Amino acid sequence: MGIKKTLLLLAAAVVLPGNLAARHISRAEAAAVAAKYAVLSGQESGTLKYAQPSDARYYVFDTEGGGFVIVSGDSEMTELVAYSDESRFDSGNKNMMSWLGAYSDYVEKVRKGEAKPYKKALTEGTVVIAPLVTAKWGQMEPFNNLCPFDRVYQQNTMAGCVAISMAQIFHKWKWPASSVGTHTYVHDDYGELTFNGRVYFWPDMLDEYMSYYDSDGTLVHEYTDEEADEVAKLALDCGYVVDMEYGVDGSGANDYDIAYAIAEHFRFNTGLYYRDAMTDDDFREILYSELDELRPVSFGGDSMQGGHQFVVDGYDSNGFVHINWGWNGTADGYFDIDFMCPDIAGGDASMNFNYHQSFVTIDHTYDTPVVTTQRYLWMLADEIYSAYGRRVGYRLSANEVALDGSFDVECHSINNLNSVEYNGEIALAVFDTDDNLLFVDEDNAFKISALGANRYLDIDHKAPVITADGLLSGLENGSYTLRAVSREDGRDYWQRLVSDEKISVQVNDGTATLYTPTYAVSIDEIAISGTPEYDEFIDITVSITNKSDNADVGVLKWALLNPSGKIVKEGSEGMEFDENGKYVMTLNEYINEFIYEEDGEYTLWLREFTGSDGRRFDMEGETEVTFIVEDKSGVKAVTGKGIHITTDGHTVKITGTDATAEVFDISGRTITTTTEREFSISETGIYIVKAGSRIAKIAIR
Repeated sequence: MGIKKTLLLLAAAVVLPGNLAARHISRAEAAAVAAKYAVLSGQESGTLKYAQPSDARYYVFDTEGGGFVIVSGDSEMTELVAYSDESRFDSGNKNMMSWLGAYSDYVEKVRKGEAKPYKKALTEGTVVIAPLVTAKWGQMEPFNNLCPFDRVYQQNTMAGCVAISMAQIFHKWKWPASSVGTHTYVHDDYGELTFNGRVYFWPDMLDEYMSYYDSDGTLVHEYTDEEADEVAKLALDCGYVVDMEYGVDGSGANDYDIAYAIAEHFRFNTGLYYRDAMTDDDFREILYSELDELRPVSFGGDSMQGGHQFVVDGYDSNGFVHINWGWNGTADGYFDIDFMCPDIAGGDASMNFNYHQSFVTIDHTYDTPVVTTQRYLWMLADEIYSAYGRRVGYRLSANEVALDGSFDVECHSINNLNSVEYNGEIALAVFDTDDNLLFVDEDNAFKISALGANRYLDIDHKAPVITADGLLSGLENGSYTLRAVSREDGRDYWQRLVSDEKISVQVNDGTATLYTPTYAVSIDEIAISGTPEYDEFIDITVSITNKSDNADVGVLKWALLNPSGKIVKEGSEGMEFDENGKYVMTLNEYINEFIYEEDGEYTLWLREFTGSDGRRFDMEGETEVTFIVEDKSGVKAVTGKGIHITTDGHTVKITGTDATAEVFDISGRTITTTTEREFSISETGIYIVKAGSRIAKIAIR
């Protein structure tokens, strides 16, 4: 690789108390910072070319030596984000851009005062472990040559980042000689997909698969059909064993399937480690220990832009890890996986901007391959996992108790994301302020039997309740946290659930104060004004109070149900309010025969309120209001005989009346009024046109 011997040494890490000193840095300032680190990316002269305007959350500079430097856009964060001496920055690299998307999200939180900036002081040092993986593979041709073919798009689906991260590590070991066993799953689009173990001919798998266009414009591959076929077989097998969700725009799989699939079918010893289930120090120690043993890992994480999996195969003395993105070598380099501090400003709440980082260890030096770690349980309550539809993690029966007292803890949103049933138990555990486990309340553990794959732990549709009886006895004055921990049957140790949720505990003179963040809104009133008759408008106002602990921005989703209980219309409204702030949402509803097809009682149902981080809030108060729709004026009975409203898909024509035409969208919102007898509507969609006594529903294409 030709890495320079003069690199950076991590001298100190400082968590600043807030963002009061934070300042956007200019492009010129960023260029000066980048010049300091240009030597790391193979640049001798220090000349830099600005390559990425971004939004000033980070700056990217290409160097003349063929690498790049990424610099933070904020003065109070570690100034160096990443660097490479291997290739140019490539914004088409979806894996890397997802990672940088997570970085951008974090910077934005810092600037809003919602997270603390984290800054490392850097000085010169040396490479510790140079890159271990020589393959520079990708997800397209030839790697996806055998992946399912999409008849709609007439092309093969992508191989998937999970499959390529696995395959590149296998290639490093040239192992196994053959895979074993069978595995079948059903894909929604491509039907039944079956893996069968087979022999691999490693000498036919190249480090790089290169192609070019000759002078006649013909694509020339610098590899043989046999070399393409061998790597395509391996990529396909890696995808099948993890139930790859194939697609032409991207293929994905779950990280919790990787370790078990590799051990079972490729005969490696594996382990799975989640950052959200251990201390940061333990997570880093295990990761760097694997690299010290010259064993690359398959590393994964989520961002609001989606999940990503890649190879980590080296590190330098500032703690930056070398990442092989699985994108044909583009943008491979050294990146800081510790750039995100998990503490929200204010201290009590928590949100981990490390975004569900995990890695799979892969070791073939054992005779009998096993997964060395136990299966996890998840508490799906944070900003990524909230897409699964749950709310807070813990609810308490008391907020202040004597140390020898008793209280109940409801444990919500616990899910078995594993692809097999889970058998084991959960219990409450006490941790110190550094998240070190102090003790587990095994006497009050909750037994779990045959919890199905991807199923929530619900007891009669309610969250399990664990009683803490004397759990806090003996604690000295100070701060602690409570978390749920799990232990799989047959294992002898407890581990945290994969979650950042926690209960904060403050002990003072024999009394413990317990705290969990509140996520709730109060529906104070739902009022209706106007006449709910056909061809009339009504106003529905919803008064809301924020009951959560912080100011927030959220979305209220609602639905309209007809007399039969069927949803006939849906909508949402965004709102922003301070702590204990109020907001009034107003819906101007047009009663028309297309939505309100029958007379009777209609119900406006407030379905859910979702906060800015995607977490569902509890909704207190009434969430429904009903109103009776009647055709008292006989609007529905009027046929509008002699009046015609027609369209050719683009232009609307009205004949038989001189009345002003009114155009509404499908929600009843007025789009325009006109006296023209022939007019166009620019946006495609379904519209309602009313002229005189005639109402017509039309489609604009």
